[in-house]
Amino acid sequence: MNKKGQIIPMLSGIAISALVITIVLIVGFLIMKESKDIIIDDFISANTTTETVAWTNNTYVTLTYSTSSIELSCTEVRNGTDTAILIGVGNYTCDTQGFKLVQFTGPVFNTTVNLTYNWKAADAAWNATSITQDAVAGIPGWLPIIIITMIGAGLISLVAIFRRQ
Repeated sequence: MNKKGQIIPMLSGIAISALVITIVLIVGFLIMKESKDIIIDDFISANTTTETVAWTNNTYVTLTYSTSSIELSCTEVRNGTDTAILIGVGNYTCDTQGFKLVQFTGPVFNTTVNLTYNWKAADAAWNATSITQDAVAGIPGWLPIIIITMIGAGLISLVAIFRRQ
């Protein structure tokens, strides 16, 4: 039997195995990410809150629900003393870090603003998905080790085949 002719099928089998494992992991991770997004968008209801906060230019102010929410967006920001003055969207940032007044050109107003914002709190489904994603986050780091091990096994097999000749 020709041992040299058996090398190529053995190496192609290893390469195909590594490719299949990689594709399965990538598809699995994409499905998990999409399920987490679906939970946020479809199953967690938004809560609306109005809050008055004191602001400092270009500094984040923690909102009541900013640290406990997984999604937060301001729907309306008004001057704290004259609520007729609406502050434009480009003048502030409003997210899970809190509220930051970036710039404001217009009438002078005091150091408070009235915010109306929507926020979503994590529920059991989101927490379960998040915990699962965190638990499997280390798997992609093992892929190079698995591939190197497979290559090493192939090389050891080659040495064993050629040593017998």
